[in-house]
Amino acid sequence: MAAKLFDRGLSRALAREDQQGINGLRCCPGGGGGGPGAGQSFPDLSGYVFDTEWEDVGGELDTILDTHSTRSISSFAFSPDGLTFLVGNFFDDIIQTWNLGTAWDPSSATTQAGSDCSINSPKYVRFEDGGSKVSCWDSGDDYNTIDLATNYVITAGDTITTSADDTEFGSNDSGDGPVCFSTDGAYLVAAVEITNQDSLAITSVTTPYDLDGGLGTPDTYDWEANLSVLHTAVNSRIFIDPAGTGILFSQDATSGIARFTLGTAYDPSTVTKDSNILSYNGGVSINEFWISDDFEYIFTCRRTSTVLVQRYVKV
Repeated sequence: MAAKLFDRGLSRALAREDQQGINGLRCCPGGGGGGPGAGQSFPDLSGYVFDTEWEDVGGELDTILDTHSTRSISSFAFSPDGLTFLVGNFFDDIIQTWNLGTAWDPSSATTQAGSDCSINSPKYVRFEDGGSKVSCWDSGDDYNTIDLATNYVITAGDTITTSADDTEFGSNDSGDGPVCFSTDGAYLVAAVEITNQDSLAITSVTTPYDLDGGLGTPDTYDWEANLSVLHTAVNSRIFIDPAGTGILFSQDATSGIARFTLGTAYDPSTVTKDSNILSYNGGVSINEFWISDDFEYIFTCRRTSTVLVQRYVKV
């Protein structure tokens, strides 16, 4: 079953790469890192099945994991074609990009693309705006954008371009809950703490992806009190779909990834929690997850004494 799913997933990736080559593009229609077209929503999580996993024990990910700390990966993402792996290293304060020999297979890392970019304790890394930017969190409770000299390649010369403190998008307590841009860069979506209550905050961005260009007043909703959502994971993560009506969020390290629905796009007061959960294979504790821009893959990552990356495929 796993081999069949992998072959089909690889075929899809190769087909997308061929089409992208014809069009002279490395991204699919839409904004953000090259995601699906406007108006598309996250699929039901019950439609994903476990495919395969990789762990640094035995050297499968040694190219990446043993270059620096053994607990190297704290955050990760892929380019839309699955051939570039973006890695945030929390312990060594760097972000890297790696070329993959096989699309969507982090163990196939061959060479580093570019060079180490220094960022203090980076988290929530993601390609943005057709690969011309990387967004990330740093240890100063700031969310940042980094302009790249070369699309989908980060280097030591790339530095933070714009930045916003977490208080600007809703938080009034210390903490570093997950945050992301909407697909078009027009909103920030964050899990924040407001007076010791875990809340969902959505903030408009005046100029897409420009955190210095002005942020609107955050719209917030206390989803701890109303939906029993608690932000207990060290590295939980949040995503919003291009329609602005679906949210994926890992609220803790063991219960899985939950899907939420917004009755009105980008209005946190209309949020409800769906019944389906993507549970982690083998019951392992997960710190991080990522969904591909075309929704075909979900990856999870456990970071303890070793790093375990798992892949789930939409069927």
